Amino acid sequence: MPHSSSGYSHVSGVGHSGGGGINGADGGGASSSTSPAASRSTYHTPIHPKAPTANLVSCKVLVSLIGQISICAAFQLWAFWYTRAQPWYEVPVIDPDNLNVENPENSALFLVSSFQYIVGSLVYSTGYPYRKPVYTNIWLMTSVTVLLLFSLYALFVPSGIVFDTLGLVSFPRSFHWALFAAVVCNTVLCFAFESYLSKYVVRLVKGLQRMARSRGRKGARRRHAASSSKMYKVVERGMGLDGEA
Repeated sequence: MPHSSSGYSHVSGVGHSGGGGINGADGGGASSSTSPAASRSTYHTPIHPKAPTANLVSCKVLVSLIGQISICAAFQLWAFWYTRAQPWYEVPVIDPDNLNVENPENSALFLVSSFQYIVGSLVYSTGYPYRKPVYTNIWLMTSVTVLLLFSLYALFVPSGIVFDTLGLVSFPRSFHWALFAAVVCNTVLCFAFESYLSKYVVRLVKGLQRMARSRGRKGARRRHAASSSKMYKVVERGMGLDGEA
């Protein structure tokens, strides 16, 4: 698996803007429960003759990583500003001496990012040609199913012990469905980018790199030719002076 653990740990780092408390720590619990399970995927048989990349800063790995981070960050920014744009939104009172994480922005970001940890664990659990399909990993599928059911419950629960423990605030039902639609779009875009779009971005980046290197070589040749021409003229001038003497 070329970049599963490294990529997932970085994508998971995008996940939480929670200021603290239970909902600030949930991301760590989600990543710590899915990361070990993801590593239990067994190797694919027969073994592929080409080894996976060992370079963690290769173009393919970086494009995938930056792309997933950008997608997750974009949806979190959307959740933040969408919450503030609602007619029922009230600016929370900030008390420097008593940090209160129970506010609309924090709740919306928590509800969205809790799904992003799950999506990240699946996106980077690539199967063929190096690993068996992700659905054969019983540990990971069990962990993902439990976390998904819990995240769905937390998204739509209006009150109760889970609601109070997580420090959530009440939203209109339509807002919950808007967040759910964003989660679905986030999931589809993450899988689409990793499965189809990233390879075109890699080709584009490599093409730009080749173009930059080609221009660099042409510039170096021009500078070398200009330097040689200047040196030739100096030598020629010196020979002319010697002849006159």
